[in-house]
Amino acid sequence: MRIVMTLLVAVSMLTACNQTSQQGMYQTNEAQQTARGTEYDSNLMERGYGFSRHTYEEMQHNNDQAGALVVNRDMLAEGISRMIVDNPAIEEAAVLVTDKYVLAVYDQQDNEKDNMVADQVKRTALSVVPSFYDVYVSNDPSHIKDIERYQNMTAGNADYASLLEDTIEELKQDPQGDVDLGMDEDMDIMRDKQKTLREQQ
Repeated sequence: MRIVMTLLVAVSMLTACNQTSQQGMYQTNEAQQTARGTEYDSNLMERGYGFSRHTYEEMQHNNDQAGALVVNRDMLAEGISRMIVDNPAIEEAAVLVTDKYVLAVYDQQDNEKDNMVADQVKRTALSVVPSFYDVYVSNDPSHIKDIERYQNMTAGNADYASLLEDTIEELKQDPQGDVDLGMDEDMDIMRDKQKTLREQQ
């Protein structure tokens, strides 16, 4: 149930949803800052579906661009980090979502296989983000501070672009799993890869 609820958090990507009306028909799922981090009303998210309908004439009349979706990166990072720590092998996780990257840093249990956990973490992030995103992971919790410093940056900030690339290169030195989305569609290949990862030291 926790995985389902957090997935609903992560894929809530449109910024203009759940607005309040005078009749009270719509409710706003306001974020609350608590000791555990950013919290949302899980009951509201669990029972709420998403639906929208438009016509071509309507879009032209309003001079809107069809398909102009906006990713809520804060909610995406929140959902991914919650899904990662739902894995009993993970003690803590931090996630940064940029305009094209997901950086996930976690602290894992000592008795867990590094590459197997990395594979699980990467697949968790890839299952949520748009297909054009690249995902990099690290099981070195010292990198949490490295990605945390970018949380207030915006896409296109040239001053931090090279620093971000340097951070990615550091993360790539750690286990990245064995993810190939094209090959992994073959379940036999997928099972063989998972078996190999479990047997690795």
